[in-house]
Amino acid sequence: PHGPRAVLGAVLQGVGWGAPGASVTLRVLHIDVFHNASSTDMQGMALLGDLETHSMDCSTCEIRFLQPWAQQGLTPKQWQDLELVIHRSLFSFSRTVNTIAQHHGGGCEYGAV
Repeated sequence: PHGPRAVLGAVLQGVGWGAPGASVTLRVLHIDVFHNASSTDMQGMALLGDLETHSMDCSTCEIRFLQPWAQQGLTPKQWQDLELVIHRSLFSFSRTVNTIAQHHGGGCEYGAV
């Protein structure tokens, strides 16, 4: 089995969190700041429990491994494919939000907060 659950299980066992009955939450966070219709800053990160394991440079969609064991379970090609999927998803999300804001902004304007 090479699916996401198998990968997560292998990683958790590698750090001693795979004991029977153990429960650890995997959170993937995606933050966007829309400055205007053509400028967006993005940030991404993954956490196992409270431990940040991965971050993402959203300008290049390169995944950074913040723990020595964080790259286990996937081949370099699989990580590259995952980066491409994430890049496409982020681009599509930003484009959709900008389109909605332009057409249905209800008088809202981009600007500094």
